Amino acid sequence: DWQEVIRLYEKDNVYLTEAAQLLVRNVNYEVPGIKRQIAKGSQIQQECDRKEADCIKGIADSKKKYLQMCKQIGIAGDKIKHELIDLLKTLPEEFSAVAEASKNLSSARQLYSDFLSFTVDETEPECLPLLKFIMEHGNVTTYEWLYGEAPCSIEEPQLDIVLTDETDKTADDQINFGDAGETIDYGDTSGEIDFGTDLASGDIDWGNLTEGPEAIDWGIGAIDDIPTVDIVVEESGIAGGVARDSEALTLLYHKKTRNQFIDELYELEGFLGQRLSELETEGSVFSFNQFTNAPLSVQDHTADQ
Repeated sequence: DWQEVIRLYEKDNVYLTEAAQLLVRNVNYEVPGIKRQIAKGSQIQQECDRKEADCIKGIADSKKKYLQMCKQIGIAGDKIKHELIDLLKTLPEEFSAVAEASKNLSSARQLYSDFLSFTVDETEPECLPLLKFIMEHGNVTTYEWLYGEAPCSIEEPQLDIVLTDETDKTADDQINFGDAGETIDYGDTSGEIDFGTDLASGDIDWGNLTEGPEAIDWGIGAIDDIPTVDIVVEESGIAGGVARDSEALTLLYHKKTRNQFIDELYELEGFLGQRLSELETEGSVFSFNQFTNAPLSVQDHTADQ
């Protein structure tokens, strides 16, 4: 009967029906799902391996570019801060070389100046003033450029640069002063200091102050007897003649004047490029007559020059 069937079904906790149903479910659903997860995991692993290879290649390329850039600016790249600061020592020589090389642009600047004088309705138009000044005086202080004379003394601004090794880790280092909670015992602070005398009742003897003040003899006679000398103070430039702060920097070291110098070089380059293009295309009678009254430097200038 059914009770016997149920008894056999529950014997030894086998539960064959549920076990068979669970086995069928695992075969039909769980195993394929796990296989899909394994395939997806393998795909992700392959993508990660590919990304790792790309990152390693990128690291190598970045390191190569880094070393090339360091070689280009003349440093080893071990301690960037120290090496870049050391390069500051070579700036004066570099700036002096640039100022010396700018003298080679004298003829080009003169051509530009003559061209402006011919085309602009001004007697002496301003033409690349800073470039001309550096050609004549070199890389001098900004003070001399502003006031037209050399300073009596120069007080260069100090560079506040903190040099720490990249490998140093001093941020977390702290001095251990022991137990900060302990306090010093000063004893009884409510007591008063005994000076051994009564300051309230004591009298100070200031000497005899009732006599009139005596006149001080300075050893000179009347003012009219002293010959007078007139002193004339001549001032030129700024008072004191001391170059401070940004005025103590050289023209090519000072950012403002350096940018102006670069702008004037670009201006001269633009003029020469435009003039070269005009000389290569000019050939008409109109263009020839246009520069008839021009200065000789403008008329005789050719594209080859």
